[in-house]
Amino acid sequence: MGMIECPKHGNQGLSLVSPKIAEYILNKIPFDFGTEQLLLEIDTGLKSIHPIDETFAETLRKRYGLKEKLEVSDNEEAFEVLSELKPVCEVCLNDSSFV
Repeated sequence: MGMIECPKHGNQGLSLVSPKIAEYILNKIPFDFGTEQLLLEIDTGLKSIHPIDETFAETLRKRYGLKEKLEVSDNEEAFEVLSELKPVCEVCLNDSSFV
């Protein structure tokens, strides 16, 4: 998706995650909460999966009327959600307790 300059790993690919997950990764705090996977689909056919925390997931369920699946395929709604996600280093994400 893009690149990020990580202080620990240098230039790396980036992952977009919920703000809480980004905060925990950046501060090297072990996760003490559950996570879910969010699927976003843009009308160009681009699909992306993003790790999000349970609270963020519940907010999206209420906002967009989602049931069990966390899947946003309306173009405008998908871009709204993307604007709320935060970038983190893929290596840091893989090294975190998320994986």
